[in-house]
Amino acid sequence: MYKKDLRLLIKTKLKDFACDFEKASEEICKKVAGSNQFAEAEIVLGYMALSDEVNIGNLLKQALDFGKEVYIPRIIPDTSLMEFYKYSEAVEEGSYGIREPLPQENPQLQPEEIAERKVLMLVPGRAFDATGNRLGRGKGFYDIYISRLKKACSSVMLAGICFDLQLLKSIPAEEHDIKMDCVISEKSVINFCQI
Repeated sequence: MYKKDLRLLIKTKLKDFACDFEKASEEICKKVAGSNQFAEAEIVLGYMALSDEVNIGNLLKQALDFGKEVYIPRIIPDTSLMEFYKYSEAVEEGSYGIREPLPQENPQLQPEEIAERKVLMLVPGRAFDATGNRLGRGKGFYDIYISRLKKACSSVMLAGICFDLQLLKSIPAEEHDIKMDCVISEKSVINFCQI
């Protein structure tokens, strides 16, 4: 099945599952909060959920309560690039209807400055498979940013965040696609590397 067909399939499944988003999101947040990856992380890179994504808002606040640095992405208009800025309530609706940090009020993360720190990146996706492959929305924002982040930082853990219905047996993968280290849904935690 082609990537565009898989995206359409998942979009349809998510519409049928919409009434369970809140409860499933809570379960996923509990799993992440109880993980060693979260406990050990000094920096958490999160995201502001779209209406059909796992809502991790409470988890980001919990990370702040634990003294972790938390950042969320902002897309650079008319590009396939994004940057991460310190998480705060100062957000606006940006590209694709995603709530984004206000750059003038939130410091930008410089990956080169956190080279030796432990980073947990919570990565949304349309689907994930049994070997850690991720299917995004097709724009390449995460693959490009993760590639830069991994070059700069020696300790980055990539956690795919999804509802269980978004876990597939396999996803077509290309050379530039970056695999997750683990995938967390409301029903399971799948690790692909030594943690």
